[in-house]
Amino acid sequence: MLEFTDATYEFFPAKPNSLVLWLGRLFNRRRNLPGHRHLISDVEVRGNDRLDEARRLGGNRWFFLVNHSTHSDAQILAEAQRIVGVRSCYMAAYDVFLRSKLQAWVMQHAGCFSVNRDASDSRSMREAIRILLENRYGLTLFPEGNVYLMNDRVTPFLDGAAFIGMKAQKQLGKDAPIFVIPTAIKATHLTDQRESIRTKLAQLATDIGLEFDTSTPILDNIKRVGLSALDRSLKQRGLISDTPDGLPLRAHLEHCAELMTNGLETKIGLSAKATMPLSQRIRQVRTRIHKVRADPNAKADHQVAATWADEAMIALRILSYAGDYVESNPTLDRCGESVEKLLEDIYSQVQAPYGNRRAIVEIGEPINLRDRLDSYASNARKCVSELTALAESRIQTGLDSINTTNTAIGSTRF
Repeated sequence: MLEFTDATYEFFPAKPNSLVLWLGRLFNRRRNLPGHRHLISDVEVRGNDRLDEARRLGGNRWFFLVNHSTHSDAQILAEAQRIVGVRSCYMAAYDVFLRSKLQAWVMQHAGCFSVNRDASDSRSMREAIRILLENRYGLTLFPEGNVYLMNDRVTPFLDGAAFIGMKAQKQLGKDAPIFVIPTAIKATHLTDQRESIRTKLAQLATDIGLEFDTSTPILDNIKRVGLSALDRSLKQRGLISDTPDGLPLRAHLEHCAELMTNGLETKIGLSAKATMPLSQRIRQVRTRIHKVRADPNAKADHQVAATWADEAMIALRILSYAGDYVESNPTLDRCGESVEKLLEDIYSQVQAPYGNRRAIVEIGEPINLRDRLDSYASNARKCVSELTALAESRIQTGLDSINTTNTAIGSTRF
């Protein structure tokens, strides 16, 4: 679920403990994955031989970059890494550590460390680089930066992961390589959940005051309920969408998100570069709002800043919809994801899985960062950008490969 937090930032370093890691993996395999929060009955790993090839080339510094499409990704990947014999530390959003002292302790001793996604977090960067340099554990990041609930399509990566990798490789020099391991995760349904998906969508329609016709094709119902919910959300905040008629769905969503962002930039006195992507503008707005809400000397502005934060979150959620994701291939999995995403965005609550799923993890062709040192020295920004694009491309290739051979009912047309 796309969300921000305004809790005061506190850095939590990784403190991996072998016993906690072993117990955590045992619990994850036997209770957590098959439990009601995840309903993952099996994890299959493909491409193990690619790790063997990297080992042959002298590499055992693993930097896993992974798509983040479900709320079960970390648990699935932990099991996959157990299967291939890799221990790894994970970067995780800092608000997860704040849920309880016990949770923070367990996460740290299982090898997790925190990151502030709303700012440039130098402490988290240094911790990630330290882990790669020490080479006692691998490092795992989800460079999409959030859960987007589009398991067949990679959302554009943030470039922080590539920067971390090249910064660490620069410190190592050419003595030892760091290998980026592009890793694709796909969770697919094993049982027919069409009725459950229709029922949840119908309930959402009722909650927002919309009549629901079960005889209408699922694609039409998803679009109609989603746009009605969007219109309702904009009107609740005093905004009216003047979207031109006939716009494709994606353009319609971008127009609405930009409408909200323009208003926020005006309210807080920000001016964005004409070439800045809309998602980056929203995050820039969010960073400014966070500073106001975290400032104890600005209590008088906290209430209005909370309203701005809500609008920024809505804008980012609107922008996170691809528009053609379901229409281009309306499988049971994709329809289920899209309804789940609507439910999360409207109710601001993580949804339980519809039914039992199988996870497939494909390890892509490793990327040797030592081979990119000269490029990094020549033009660091270009090198980082190209590395980000390459990792993203290889993960998308992995997802496409998984889908080509997926015979589960989740891959069938709704």
